[in-house]
Amino acid sequence: MEQSRVLVLCMSANAFGSDWAALESGTFRFRDPLNRERRFIPLRLDAAPIKGSLAQFLYINWLPEEREPEYGRLLEACQPPAKPPMATTLVYMDDPRLVRRPINLGFDGAIENGYPHGWFDSLLYVSGVSTDYKVQVIKRDEGRSGRCLMLRKTVAIPEEFASVMQRFPANHLAGRVVRLEGEIRTQDVQGWAGLWLRADGDQQSNLFFDNMSRHNITGTTNWACHAVEGQLPVQTTWLNIGVVFSGSGVVGTDRITLRVWTTEGKWEDV
Repeated sequence: MEQSRVLVLCMSANAFGSDWAALESGTFRFRDPLNRERRFIPLRLDAAPIKGSLAQFLYINWLPEEREPEYGRLLEACQPPAKPPMATTLVYMDDPRLVRRPINLGFDGAIENGYPHGWFDSLLYVSGVSTDYKVQVIKRDEGRSGRCLMLRKTVAIPEEFASVMQRFPANHLAGRVVRLEGEIRTQDVQGWAGLWLRADGDQQSNLFFDNMSRHNITGTTNWACHAVEGQLPVQTTWLNIGVVFSGSGVVGTDRITLRVWTTEGKWEDV
């Protein structure tokens, strides 16, 4: 099953009554739940009612009297979707700020040009971002070890915001559910702050985007864990993670973690 690009799901009264068939179906479909890449092909063998989430998908009718005319459809369905022509990518391939994988998520690594190693100010990748915020890596307070990232702005103009981010290849995460977690503390924030997660493709940006705008952090808060999560589209080739701060005040961030949901039903660190 791991080596097969396509799985033909045989739907019948016997299959719907089989725990083993249900396990195979669920395991394979986890790789492409919406079947955007035609990873599975429902094949109806008898007149049994189609159960569960399989009912949302088109199927090939494989009843005895229908097999000959349907055979061509089955062969065509087994072919991978045609790839669209390549378009100009939004990625600056020679940008030295990009990383190969998530790195220095605890901000305890080297400092480069005022930013923690692997992180940068989001210019070129986030529209309208300001570079007029103070960015520092400081010692973690409250007796905890390590360091944290601090963003500070005394006076901000309306809608001004800062973003510190990482960007890395994410083909291996396409179609999967990911979760970005991190600890955030705020002080006198007049505006809001949050974590953000964005998936980009080679031909289109913002395939998926969440910046906690619906559950953001404002005012003065103690250190607390926050998260954004979602299923990445199958076209995902780049993943962007970061912290956003709009307005004035002080925002601290630490202990960022990126996790992926596994077929075993648990979160695993990327």
